[in-house]
Amino acid sequence: EDFSVLRRIGIGLAIAGGVINSMLYNVDDGHRAVIFDCFQGVKLGVIEEGTHFMISWLHRPIIFDIRTRPRSILSITEIKGIKARRKQSTSGESFKICCTKSQFDAIELITQRTLISQRNSELLTERAAQFGLLLDDISIIRYDKKESRTHLSFRPEFTSAVELKQVAQQDVGKQRFLVEKTEQSRRANVIAAEGDTRAADLIGKVLDEAGDGLIELRRIEAAEGTANQLSKSRNRVYLPHGPQILLNITEIFTYRREKIDVRGECLKLVPAENIQQNTVEIIKQEINSNQNYTNARFRAPLANYLLHLVSPQVATAHFQLVLPCEHRFGSILLENPYYGLRKPPDQSRSSLLYVIDLYIMGEVLALETLMLLHWCQKMKLTSAILHGFSLGGHMASLAFTK
Repeated sequence: EDFSVLRRIGIGLAIAGGVINSMLYNVDDGHRAVIFDCFQGVKLGVIEEGTHFMISWLHRPIIFDIRTRPRSILSITEIKGIKARRKQSTSGESFKICCTKSQFDAIELITQRTLISQRNSELLTERAAQFGLLLDDISIIRYDKKESRTHLSFRPEFTSAVELKQVAQQDVGKQRFLVEKTEQSRRANVIAAEGDTRAADLIGKVLDEAGDGLIELRRIEAAEGTANQLSKSRNRVYLPHGPQILLNITEIFTYRREKIDVRGECLKLVPAENIQQNTVEIIKQEINSNQNYTNARFRAPLANYLLHLVSPQVATAHFQLVLPCEHRFGSILLENPYYGLRKPPDQSRSSLLYVIDLYIMGEVLALETLMLLHWCQKMKLTSAILHGFSLGGHMASLAFTK
């Protein structure tokens, strides 16, 4: 009897399990289901993932796979032309791309790949929406059966040529930028030199018209500024001795107006008969790459007349004579006053300490150039040309006009 009872219980449980199992169904990941009712037809509700209940004799679940699957469309691409072939998918659908007019060539497929992919994605998404198809992503690929992988590529020669073209275009753009930068720098230097020349001409013109009145006014203004600075300072201030605070500015302008600017008087300051070969001290001579380099120095002629205005560094002129061994044309590079070896020890780089140094520079250089011309005649180095760049060009023009 006990065995019969257990058998009946087991049979009941089996029947109940079978009934319950027939009333349950599962919807896996990436799938959705709709219910077909024998009386109402297909219901509108969409069943999500998971285990769900149904009436087995009344309802029948229909499960769909909604996972996104890639579709490869084989195409033959030519320059300025795209042809497409139809490929049958496993589910029976058929896709076809037909481009009657190309917008991009093979080179642009490499250089503008992002733009082309975006354009194709927009067109195909719009076209597929008309048939109820959703496109998540579109990529331009090339299928290689031998290598069993997809990629976008061309022949190595073609790809190398495209890369070289891009590099050449970048080099051209870089060179164009450097040329424009050099041109802008040249214009800036020319404008700065013109501004300096204009300022010097205006100051000279005002001095010629106003005489010593402008100098006295500038002296008073300088004294006023110095007094204000001293009155606000709690420390001791030491003023430089000599012409450094416009004390002897009258003398330098008078000397320029009466001596340097008058051609006859200027020639008397550096007479040709007083210039000899030993007037110039040779410091170093060497031959390098068929060039004969001679470094020399001499005493600035202005130091013989206005020694108290010319600092010891400026009083010694330095130049380099470059003579090719096989040619007749050479160069003399004269170091500008207040630069290089001729820079005062308290001067920072090329920034002049005082405005008056600019006028001393011009007068010193004018007489030094005249002396070098006389020396070249003694050394049989004739037919000289004066030239310079930026401030050097301005100084060369001053020396030439004297």
